[in-house]
Amino acid sequence: MTVGLIVFIVVAFLISGIPFGLILTRAFKHKDVRTIGSGNIGATNVLRAAGPKVAGMTLILDVSKSFLPVLLAHHFWALGTQTYLVALASILGHIFSPYLKFKGGKGVATLFGTILAIDYHLFLIALIVFVLSIVITKYVSVGSLLASLSILIYLPIARNASSGVLIFAVSQILAITIRHRSNIARILGGVEPKIGKAKA
Repeated sequence: MTVGLIVFIVVAFLISGIPFGLILTRAFKHKDVRTIGSGNIGATNVLRAAGPKVAGMTLILDVSKSFLPVLLAHHFWALGTQTYLVALASILGHIFSPYLKFKGGKGVATLFGTILAIDYHLFLIALIVFVLSIVITKYVSVGSLLASLSILIYLPIARNASSGVLIFAVSQILAITIRHRSNIARILGGVEPKIGKAKA
C-alpha cells in the first residue's frame, strides 16, 4: 500500500465522518438529532427531528461525501483494489465518525454514494430493491439490508470477483448488518416502528 493511497483513504474517512445530519439539524432547528427518535444522525432520523427539507439536504450531502472521494479514486486507479478500499473507508467514516467519538450513522446513504461512483447500474438495482422493500414491508431497515444484500450478490458478477471487489462486497454488508442489529432485534420482536408511524 503506497503512501498516496494511505493518505487518500484517511482523507476519505475524515470527509465521510462529517455528521451533516447533526450539523444541519442544529443549524436549522436548534436541536440535537441524537436526542430524538432513534438517535441516529442519518436522513431518516433527521426527517423526524427537522422535517423533509433538512432531511433531503442531509441525504444529498451524505451521498455526496462518499460519492466524490470514490469518483476521484476511480480517476486515479480505475476500479482496482485501491478504489474499493477508498469506498470502504468512506462507509466506515460515516459509521465511526471521528468527530463524534467514533459514533455515527448506519452507513446506508454513504453506501449508495460509493456504489453510484462505482457502477450506476448497480446503484439503480440497489435503489429499486431499497424502495420496493420499504413499500412492501414498511421498514426502512429492511430496505437497507436487502439493498446491501443486492450489492453483495451483483457486484462480484458485474465486476468480476477480484480481491478488492470481494473485500468491499463482504465488508459493506457486514457493516450495514451490524449497524442494523438493533433494528433486526426489534423486527423479530414485533416492535420495530413502520415508516409513517410514530416511534413508541
